Amino acid sequence: MSAVTAEQEQRQENTGVVHVPASAPLPRADRKRLLQRPVVVLVLAAIALVAIIYGSIAMLHAFTHESTDDAFIDAHVISIAPKISGRVADVRVNDNQLVKKGDVLFVIDPADAEAVVAQKRASVEVARAKQRNAQTAAEQAEAHLNTLRAAYGAAAASANAAAAETKKSRGDLQRNEHLITTGAISKQDYEHSAIDTSAAEATLDSKKKQMEAAAAY
Repeated sequence: MSAVTAEQEQRQENTGVVHVPASAPLPRADRKRLLQRPVVVLVLAAIALVAIIYGSIAMLHAFTHESTDDAFIDAHVISIAPKISGRVADVRVNDNQLVKKGDVLFVIDPADAEAVVAQKRASVEVARAKQRNAQTAAEQAEAHLNTLRAAYGAAAASANAAAAETKKSRGDLQRNEHLITTGAISKQDYEHSAIDTSAAEATLDSKKKQMEAAAAY
């Protein structure tokens, strides 16, 4: 301890109080009694517990996290492209989630695709209606063609009949020309035969024109 001057000793004798310098440490016994106080023990235990918890958290964070200003990640990158385009309506996975084959990753809003499908279906219905109309027109044309064929057949049959009648009338006229020179028939019978031949030829010409008209269609 540092020496006390005579003046200080005189003051101490007069006052009866001993002054201890501020820098003097506490006695060992006082320190021991201080550490044995419950409040001090609790405070020191709390400080130690907080230090242990903070250290554990810091160590766990250091083990599970990397901190750097310049780093690269080596990983497998797989590009995914849907077959149709559209707005994503729902995402079914989270970051770094393990997925398996067949898992739904996200859902595309079907509104655009449904509109395209509806448009295509309408186009198909229009095409089917056109096909039905064309088929109906083809059936009508076939029926009309059959009618024309029947008309042509009838005209041909009439023309053949007229040709046969004309041929018969011409034969009769030739025989009558021979018979009139011999006096076997009268002049009136000969004239009737000539008229019948002319009428048969006219009928044949008419039937031929009808057949030609039917063939023109």
